[in-house]
Amino acid sequence: MTGKLGVYRRLFSFLRPYPRQFVTAYVAMLGATLLNLFVPQIIKGAIDRGLEENHPAALFVAAALILGIAVVRGGAGFLQRYYGEWMTHRVAYDLRDTYYIALQELPFSFYDRSHTGDLMSRATGDIAETERFAGVGLLELTGVVLLIGGVVFAMFW
Repeated sequence: MTGKLGVYRRLFSFLRPYPRQFVTAYVAMLGATLLNLFVPQIIKGAIDRGLEENHPAALFVAAALILGIAVVRGGAGFLQRYYGEWMTHRVAYDLRDTYYIALQELPFSFYDRSHTGDLMSRATGDIAETERFAGVGLLELTGVVLLIGGVVFAMFW
């Protein structure tokens, strides 16, 4: 377990130089997730008040609220996606740069034993997978966990 934790710790160290973008992406993701949880409650209120209590104006208010939430959620989604992708590309650049520097410091005997294809595969494949996780993948994972937790909370509230 310590080995895997060390890998994640090193991976997060590549996100550390970008705290503003990291926080912006996560706050936008949190906002979009929370707004997703309000829509069913608004619909519930619209059905209860608008249809059962015969207040048709409640349906229009609910529609306006849902439209407003959709606009704000769209903005939050844009910020989340923009900064998530921005971090993804910056982390990939930093990873490639670190990999290149590490390769430059190795002795020539290393290159006698290693195959160029293996080095290139690592430089492209492994870094590409890591970049997907570090930026957008981590945001999506956190968003889904928060959404599931929020849905469970809303069901019992």
